[in-house]
Amino acid sequence: MAFQAELPGPAAGSPLLQISVEIAEKTEADGARMRLRAHLRTSLGNAAITATAASPPRGSIARALARGIGRTLGNALQRPLARALAAPLLEHEINTWFEVQISTEPLDGGAAALLPAPERLARLGIVPRTDGSAPIMESWVGETGGGQPGFAQLSLLRLARDQLPPRLASLLGSRPFQLAAAVVNVIEPKRPPK
Repeated sequence: MAFQAELPGPAAGSPLLQISVEIAEKTEADGARMRLRAHLRTSLGNAAITATAASPPRGSIARALARGIGRTLGNALQRPLARALAAPLLEHEINTWFEVQISTEPLDGGAAALLPAPERLARLGIVPRTDGSAPIMESWVGETGGGQPGFAQLSLLRLARDQLPPRLASLLGSRPFQLAAAVVNVIEPKRPPK
């Protein structure tokens, strides 16, 4: 299953909010695997522009909603403290990627075998530990490339059956269990509309 949604902004190609979600499930004789991926992109600066944009076309619920959000944000920005705190966010896009994989299959690498795109992580200099000494959660923060100021944050969570609370683990019976989740947040200067 997959879907995408967008809350339009003041001009074509500059939405206030975009979201895409994918869910996949695979069942095998020795277990099942499920993957959930989501990407959320928001630009609060587009919302501030929307507050002063022309009226949305009649019958456009999404544009009316976007204008309402923009008006609310515009009113909040009239307060000096809110304006000072929000100013950096208005000039940036915020992208969040979220991926969760759960497996009841016996996997040689355990929960580490479910980590998304290990080769891409390695190119970024991120090499999560895959041995038994790896913590349940690891996190990295760094600047983004491309010559523009910005930063990226990556957090990984790995859980195996023996790390679950005993009552929850007992519900699985004798089946194996692994879970790996990744959250990536990137904040970069806003791109000009297409």
